[in-house]
Amino acid sequence: MIGGVGFEAKQQDSQQPVAVVTVEQANKEQQPFKTSTAVKSVLGAASLASLLAGIRAAYKHTRQPEVADLAKAQLVSGAGFAFKALAVATAITVSGFSLIVVGVSALLNVNTPKQFSARMHDTFGGL
Repeated sequence: MIGGVGFEAKQQDSQQPVAVVTVEQANKEQQPFKTSTAVKSVLGAASLASLLAGIRAAYKHTRQPEVADLAKAQLVSGAGFAFKALAVATAITVSGFSLIVVGVSALLNVNTPKQFSARMHDTFGGL
């Protein structure tokens, strides 16, 4: 409690206004990343590839097997089938979320969380 009172007193003594950071100021503070576009491209491509692979795997497991493939079909226990379903769903979810994050950062042209915050404050105001 003593620390809280001291903190309150320091806040009341200082008459400095709170600074609002704009997108331009946040961009000036950070060094321009020459590799940011390349990194976003690689992450976006990897996320898209893993998303498509996960969707393909899910589709493959939902199809009815051909008559010729029934002899080679491996019977999987319930736990094994559940594990496969969980793995495919996790791959689709994580890659989809990563693709959304990379896409939003590319659309907003931001590279850091501070730039993202400044862009959101400029766009939506101080809600």
